[in-house]
Amino acid sequence: MLKKANLFYKTKPHFVNNYLANLTNQSIVAEWHGGYNLASKNYKYVIKKYDTIGNEYNKLVNINNLGGNYLDQNLLDSAKHYLSLAESLGNKQNYPKILRDVYKNKYILYQQKREFESALNYQLSYQNLKDSISSLTSILKMAAMQKEFEIQLDTEKKN
Repeated sequence: MLKKANLFYKTKPHFVNNYLANLTNQSIVAEWHGGYNLASKNYKYVIKKYDTIGNEYNKLVNINNLGGNYLDQNLLDSAKHYLSLAESLGNKQNYPKILRDVYKNKYILYQQKREFESALNYQLSYQNLKDSISSLTSILKMAAMQKEFEIQLDTEKKN
């Protein structure tokens, strides 16, 4: 089965990714309308499929989503399990934007559990990572603008 899934993914990766992304989006909408069980079921399915095809990034996004789903239902032990898994994988894979979201969820989790020291630590981690990502994004945008400006100058000099 794994060979078939990998072969299908290699020949039609856009189809598989679009299908799984649609399921993720349907899960998010289901949560908005209180369909937590459907969302949980879909997240688990999508996580398995992303694991099968080796798409670690989207697998991690959905593990965090599943943890957030359990958090919304006040199923704190399940939320902690999936959010801890997401944090561990996020650190291994170095996905700062996902880690930022995980830290936010863990901050809320520990706040609900009334573990305020842990909540504060995750709130600070969330804020620091959020600020770092924002700063890096600004630096990259300025570098791109500088490069574009230099290209325009070169073009004008040639004309």
